[in-house]
Amino acid sequence: MGARVIRFGDVAKARVHLDDPDVLAKAATWPALMMALEMGRPRNCWGSAVKGPRLLAFARKYGVPLAWVPSVEIVKELVASPDRDNVDAILIRDGADIVDDCARVIGECDEPALAESRHLASAVIAAYRAGHVEPATALAVNMTESMAVWASTPRVRAYDSFGARDAWQNKLARTSKYSRARLELDEGGQFQVNSFLTDIIMAPIPSFFTPWRETEGAPPPEQLSRHAVVHQPVVKHLTPRNAVVAIMLMTSLLRQQQDWCEEVGPDV
Repeated sequence: MGARVIRFGDVAKARVHLDDPDVLAKAATWPALMMALEMGRPRNCWGSAVKGPRLLAFARKYGVPLAWVPSVEIVKELVASPDRDNVDAILIRDGADIVDDCARVIGECDEPALAESRHLASAVIAAYRAGHVEPATALAVNMTESMAVWASTPRVRAYDSFGARDAWQNKLARTSKYSRARLELDEGGQFQVNSFLTDIIMAPIPSFFTPWRETEGAPPPEQLSRHAVVHQPVVKHLTPRNAVVAIMLMTSLLRQQQDWCEEVGPDV
């Protein structure tokens, strides 16, 4: 007998079960649901029972990545947090476990085009584990900047007309590379089923690019900001909490580049 054909209509119908508590048990005998999972949720969120809009809203609000890392148990606890203080407490308390998750995911990034990035990401992990929080944060942020710009740049987009295409391209051309992720997310609205995997990758990037300059007199943002690290690094910003977030974001984006290389080719 030949391989069973999975119709897209069946996959679309199965989407309503993506966030069922027992989705993994169902998917074990339901190929359309397994395909829907692969197309619709990050692997580390499978079985979390947290709905997509809530995952996206959390990642945007707190600037904390939820794609590829952390583990599903920590995802559930983070998203259930009542406030920022609780989120930060979890990131600090489980920092070592989260970084272990990151190290495992970095180990999956075996595309030759990513060899240097993988080497440097491993150096970040080693620095953090050795207690060197500030250098680990700085190198992670340095690596993440180019990957965040890459992830914010649309590669495939459908248009209703040539006019709509031209209007969007003009709008994009007038937008700073640091604001493209916010533009993409705002343009799509709060939740889009078909673009969720892309959106959840981009969701923490606007927070990462929060503007800050010491010369403007305002204190640096509490949550991780590329500008605060690059323009004038200060001890109160290079915290264990921000180190964990920087490593998570670096890992999430690097693993997404691995996925892109596997599907499209090495021209990341």
